[in-house]
Amino acid sequence: MKDELEVSEVETLKSRFRDAGCTVTDLDGTSFEIVGREFALRTHVFANPYYVQLGTFIFASPQGFLPGRRSRILEYLSRINSGAKLAKFTLEGDKLEADRGGWPVMASVKLVTGVAGGDYDAAALKNLVMLWWQDIAELIASPGDCELRVMMKEGDTNDT
Repeated sequence: MKDELEVSEVETLKSRFRDAGCTVTDLDGTSFEIVGREFALRTHVFANPYYVQLGTFIFASPQGFLPGRRSRILEYLSRINSGAKLAKFTLEGDKLEADRGGWPVMASVKLVTGVAGGDYDAAALKNLVMLWWQDIAELIASPGDCELRVMMKEGDTNDT
């Protein structure tokens, strides 16, 4: 089994994300970006014969405690991970990025079917993306003790 999807498989995958209510923008041969019609979160999609991964960066700026305290951001990630339905939130880096406005947090999820190949079920992809948006939207609606910045569609605000 090869490590990359065929061009036709990637095109089918893009079509299925469009059917799920997403706008698709090409990034390279095996990855692209999706943005929902109802929720304008920019999400990177990486696909190979073994899984489809969704990911987006969130910059979390903790309020009410010292900005350089890594342990506090890790506590925050533990809390939001325990409430997430699907997404996994991980710290990407070992320091606060002041120019980006917070700690870099990667929100991600992988769909693994157990069958190698690029024929991902349309209903499964739609469920995946709907639950993905729900997790991110719930986090944005109740950010806890952090100010969050997410990657939104061009022209929309990226501060939430």
